[in-house]
Amino acid sequence: MFRLGFHYHSNFTHINNQIKVPGYIGVFIDSLAEQVDELVLFLEEQTDVNSKEEDYVLSRSNITLISLGDKSTFYHRLLKPREKVSIVLKHADKLDAFLLRAPSPLAPHLFKKLKTKVPIYPMLVGNYVKGLKDLQQPFIRKIAIIVLTYYYQWLHNNMVRSSNIFVNSGELLEENKNLAKHITLVKTTTLSKESFYAREDTCQNSPIKLLFTGRINFQKGLRELVDAMSQLKSYPLELHIVGWEEKGIFSYVDALKQLANEKGLGDKLFFHGKKQIGHELNAYYKQADIYVIPSYHEGFPRTIWEALAHSLPVVATTVGSIPFYLKNREQALLIPPQQVQPLVTALKELITNATLRQHLITQGYEFTQEITLDKQAQLLINQLKKYNLE
Repeated sequence: MFRLGFHYHSNFTHINNQIKVPGYIGVFIDSLAEQVDELVLFLEEQTDVNSKEEDYVLSRSNITLISLGDKSTFYHRLLKPREKVSIVLKHADKLDAFLLRAPSPLAPHLFKKLKTKVPIYPMLVGNYVKGLKDLQQPFIRKIAIIVLTYYYQWLHNNMVRSSNIFVNSGELLEENKNLAKHITLVKTTTLSKESFYAREDTCQNSPIKLLFTGRINFQKGLRELVDAMSQLKSYPLELHIVGWEEKGIFSYVDALKQLANEKGLGDKLFFHGKKQIGHELNAYYKQADIYVIPSYHEGFPRTIWEALAHSLPVVATTVGSIPFYLKNREQALLIPPQQVQPLVTALKELITNATLRQHLITQGYEFTQEITLDKQAQLLINQLKKYNLE
């Protein structure tokens, strides 16, 4: 009997005895549950009745949910964690191991309290500090966020130091190799057998549909993408954006619409909102011709795996672990971040060079065959059990 605990800062809703969570974490949770006898989740409950984030119903019957109470702020979880940590502590002696996905405000506090009671393993999927440079917030709020972020990072580094950890990118592996006792690389993915869509070519019809999926903000390079399109008006391009923006005073969607209008592209830019992982999201990959993700920084976005599995040629920036996993002109066209002209050149080449486009499609599709949820979850659990025996 192997019981695994799990925490991340994603929220849940409980409707008609069904547990609903955001899709990106839901497919991961189900894949973990398939590898253990019982998976015990410690999550906060969504209090916003209008929230659309929790769109995935957990399917595995061996999942037990322990509520950490109502959703709270980053500030509250980071600086006043006692109540939520105490809930987890009550169940610690029933667990064989604990997987702690981070960065997450409660993670360092949970690690400190649990490490003497149950083997606990951080799983790093990002770095909060990386996103501070391009933060769009009022001055006072921005300063507060920066201070809290660096305080969190100090706690985070203490958690990682001399621990057995998992990371989902080569960049995180490099950042933590001198801190952690041992590191295992596990690819974050949403791919299942149903995620693959084979085709030999794209860009065969008009208009040619460019696709971006994920969180909407300027750090994703969407301004540069609109600028690039304005230099490619001789081609029948459309940009389709599937994703969401975080709640706040500033609207990235409105800013991008304004920019598109100024460039004469108002009728070429389409926002489709957030779509559920699986059939709903996959429909957009199947209809697209080129996937573009010109981010300023990343770990490794799971959306690239999704695009490659759907036989899409990909344009991505040389940030984070993207060049760690992908070779330029083999699985994708890789360009420098925050530059419009390389993006123009890459898009033009994909549109006009069928040989290169078909090569990228074939290589990318084959490359993703091993990057599926079941295989990556099995790798993670097998290594976690080996850590437990040390």
